Amino acid sequence: LGEALFAIVQCASRLELDPEAALREANARFARRMRHVEQVARERGVTLTMLDAAERLRLWCEMDGAL
Repeated sequence: LGEALFAIVQCASRLELDPEAALREANARFARRMRHVEQVARERGVTLTMLDAAERLRLWCEMDGAL
């Protein structure tokens, strides 16, 4: 895994991208989407822990384009 991460950082550098900034942005997008998924679940009267893996994935996929 370490070698793969190193290669990705090298690729980003060659593209003149800041890999740390890219990772922070990706984490922020994930966190926003997760908060939105949790909010929609609450609006439907459930928590994510009440749902099985397939139901959580379905809810996650419903969010495509919603943000």
